[in-house]
Amino acid sequence: PHIERWYKMELVQIIKRNGNLVAFNPEKIYEAIKKAYASVHPIDELADQQIVSITRKVVADVIQLEISKVPISVIQTFVEQRILDLGLPKVAEAYIEYRIQRDIDRFGYGDEYVVKLHLDKIK
Repeated sequence: PHIERWYKMELVQIIKRNGNLVAFNPEKIYEAIKKAYASVHPIDELADQQIVSITRKVVADVIQLEISKVPISVIQTFVEQRILDLGLPKVAEAYIEYRIQRDIDRFGYGDEYVVKLHLDKIK
């Protein structure tokens, strides 16, 4: 409900890690960012505006590629970049941790390893 329909979005498909194609759905991006955000900050009106802004920028990034099939890893990289662009390193940490943990779980090592990430600003 937060993300307006973009006419070109319907032309874009996402290549999942297993190779399957799925329709591009900005609402999934919004929910993933919101989950990461909520793990470190309360979700208030400002937070929701930031999440919507990040989602819109990622959608614009995807459309700007002008390709019909986009690997999920490209979208995830856009999300990470846009979260950091807003100066939200803790949210980026949570997003990246979740994404990498999912990979570890997918490879069958979820019972052996847990991902912890810490970003330090050097400037």
